[in-house]
Amino acid sequence: MKTNRPKLLYHCRALRTGAIVLLAALTAYVAWIQLAASNDLLKRSKQQQTKVTFVPAKRGAIIDRNAVVLNADQPEYAIALRIEKIRDPRDTRTATINKVSARISELGALLGPNAYQNRPTKEQILKHLKQNAPLPFIIWKKPTQDELTRLAANKHNFPEIELVLSWNRTYDFPNSATHIRGFAAHSTPIDQDDTIRQLNARELVGQTGIELACNDQLRGSNGFQIIHTDVFTYRHDTVETQQTIPGNDVALTIDIKLQQTAEAQLLDNNLSGAIVIMDAQNGEIFALASCPAFTLPPTLADNQLPGAFVNRAIAGFYPPGSTIKPLFAIAALQKKVITPSETIYCPGYYQLTPTKTVACSAKDGHGNVTLPTAIALSCNTYFCEVGRRLGKSGVSELASNIGFGKSLNTILWRHEKAGIPFTPDWVSKHRKDPVWHLGDAANAAIGQGEWIVTPLQMAVYTCAITTGRLFTPRLIISRMPQTPETFELPPNIAIPIKVGMLGCTQYGTGKALQIPGIDVLAKTGTADHAPNQKPHAWAIAALPANNPKIIGVCIVESAGGGGRIAAPLLKNTLLHAIDGMLPTTIPQH
Repeated sequence: MKTNRPKLLYHCRALRTGAIVLLAALTAYVAWIQLAASNDLLKRSKQQQTKVTFVPAKRGAIIDRNAVVLNADQPEYAIALRIEKIRDPRDTRTATINKVSARISELGALLGPNAYQNRPTKEQILKHLKQNAPLPFIIWKKPTQDELTRLAANKHNFPEIELVLSWNRTYDFPNSATHIRGFAAHSTPIDQDDTIRQLNARELVGQTGIELACNDQLRGSNGFQIIHTDVFTYRHDTVETQQTIPGNDVALTIDIKLQQTAEAQLLDNNLSGAIVIMDAQNGEIFALASCPAFTLPPTLADNQLPGAFVNRAIAGFYPPGSTIKPLFAIAALQKKVITPSETIYCPGYYQLTPTKTVACSAKDGHGNVTLPTAIALSCNTYFCEVGRRLGKSGVSELASNIGFGKSLNTILWRHEKAGIPFTPDWVSKHRKDPVWHLGDAANAAIGQGEWIVTPLQMAVYTCAITTGRLFTPRLIISRMPQTPETFELPPNIAIPIKVGMLGCTQYGTGKALQIPGIDVLAKTGTADHAPNQKPHAWAIAALPANNPKIIGVCIVESAGGGGRIAAPLLKNTLLHAIDGMLPTTIPQH
């Protein structure tokens, strides 16, 4: 029987060619694995064998204007054991746990009964081996001085034992300026590298106030150790170390003693509200009190205090009441709808419509009053008429220029509220009924209606109308001087406004703000805000009258008349503010 030899040879050659092609494909795939995918495999291997131990930097301190420390880091030590120094590579996990437990018991017996009784359990050792085997095992946190002394005396017998340093945030004056200072809490580092697992990566991160606003400046630069581990994830060696760089201190404009004085005015009288004291020359804030407040660091009990975490000085929503009247007086003089000497008769009310009236503070009326007298006595009748005469022109531009209805963009801008400027412009854009009615004009001119302001806005406003300077309030001391915007008023406008505000303290509603030897410009306010509730009490002040250096604002919630309630509290605070800042006797006009 004959075979078909040529055909057989053909099939053999085909099989050989196919085998060669398949082998080439396999070779190419292996080459791709080794070359093209090598970076990915190397990266995965690095992640499995390389760990980073995180070393937090010392956080900078927050200090007041006189370098009094408020928030600061304090060192905190823990006694730790380096497991890799006592285990044998051939040990099982159980054997390692027993070795660690025995050494801890031996050391605990030397350190004293408290350390021995509070030594870690085997379950805690096992948890550490599963989660953080390359790291030192923390045995005791916050050891006593006696325990540290005993450890030092026996350190040569325990080479595997070391002290681990961490930082604990402490708060001096824990009940003062808490809204401003804020607090920090342990959190994941902002700049954590996700390509390599970072062990024990927890740093102090600002949560509120200046701690949050200046976090980048305070936090410094964290350090680390890059370590290699063995197949059982225990530390093998250290390949790189980066030292920490401490954070920078932040100096506040606040005077903590004055801050405490301002807070005491409210706290000691069980009142809610805010007090602001500002430098009229540069916009620095000396005191920014808000009550109620919380304790640093915050506790669970603080969460039960209504409104404790609201900084009323920058986020409290209040109608300004009569403190807004000087703004309307300025607008009326600018638009020449009144003159300083013109008299308007006050019978004790303003006839808004044939059936509606607006009551004045003097039930029997003030009689014929001029502009300065109307400011001093806070005559509603006079200013309702001013509002009517201004009509739709209102005070929109003035209110906007001063900053009503806007954030003041302080360092605490995250916590600020903008408020509402009750003006024709605002009504036309935001109210369902866009028409500016006579009732709106009258209410706006006496600080009622839709008006909403914050105490800090009122400090800026008071500074503007009494000094002609508009500042962005400062809470951080800066070497760069601030150039204020101008709010200069011509003498024919500025003088009657100041005469009225001076009269407020000399014979008007703000007599409680009189300070011997110092002329004080002031305005009080009593702001209705809710049915069956007492009105909010306001007082604003600038002193000395001839060249104001200090601005003061006080708001007391649901307390009554501004001249009776807020003015005395503000005076008490101002007396501490002027101590050492102003001469004993101020030259009179």
